[in-house]
Amino acid sequence: MCAQPIIRDLAAAQQQAQSEILSDGGTSKAKRKQELFDAVLKKYGITMSWKELQAWGKNRNNVDARIAATNSVLRYRTDELIDQAINPDNINYSLQNDVVKAFVALEPYAQGLSNLLQYTKVDTRKYGKNFIQMRCYYEKYLNAFYGDNDHTIYNIDSVHRMLEGSWIDQKTRSAIQLPLYIMSQQTFDANK
Repeated sequence: MCAQPIIRDLAAAQQQAQSEILSDGGTSKAKRKQELFDAVLKKYGITMSWKELQAWGKNRNNVDARIAATNSVLRYRTDELIDQAINPDNINYSLQNDVVKAFVALEPYAQGLSNLLQYTKVDTRKYGKNFIQMRCYYEKYLNAFYGDNDHTIYNIDSVHRMLEGSWIDQKTRSAIQLPLYIMSQQTFDANK
């Protein structure tokens, strides 16, 4: 989004919330993040809280609605985005409101893509260095691709075609199940 001021400020708030040592033991990091994000939104004249904004994004389950929300910013206002990125001192509050809504609408897709990438990198040894890590990776892999399909943002049939039509699924299963099988044959059960 051409380094928009509101996105930069939200990223700075996220970083501050993660790195801040909280002197008040009663404040959780999640609550502090909420407070910092709300302050950023208020700075840009957005009356919704961060929690309300995320609920707004989650209620827009229809793909067409998400596309419409982001097209208004990404497709039709590109000159304004570029101008705002070049001149961040001259803030267009209406544009920044639309930018943060597009950001929230696209966030589930970015997280879904991150999960797809994370669990398809078996060739880079991201499945773990020991049997416990391998087993945890495999359980997350199965859950991500074969688990609760009601909450996925991608067409699950397309995801299965990608996995089963390429080397990813076979190599993942072989790379994890074979060592576990070999080691299970090398151990002995205790009597008591």
